[in-house]
Amino acid sequence: RTPTTIAVSSVSRPTQTMRLSALALVATALAACLSVSSAFLPSLAPVPRPLASALGAKHANDKGAKKAASRRPKKHRPSDINRKPPSYPPMPDPLPPQFEVLENWVQPDESK
Repeated sequence: RTPTTIAVSSVSRPTQTMRLSALALVATALAACLSVSSAFLPSLAPVPRPLASALGAKHANDKGAKKAASRRPKKHRPSDINRKPPSYPPMPDPLPPQFEVLENWVQPDESK
């Protein structure tokens, strides 16, 4: 039989663990320094430029009476939908005068 050789490390197990943890700590610190310093360095990615023309709205907004009509309460109930118009008393045959002209009218003085 040939003798089996056993490789014995010259460094003990706790020392290897400490070296690995120190190496990990240095790598983490280096990565942190690079990420902080990259905030002050110019980026290699292309910077998007603003568009030459402004993009308008896809649809025009309702204005005036059309907007007011679209915002009114809708008739959903059958009692509202089938409602009859109100019945008003008939207008008098000779309509009353809207304005009465006074012959001896004097404008009041506004300086008082």
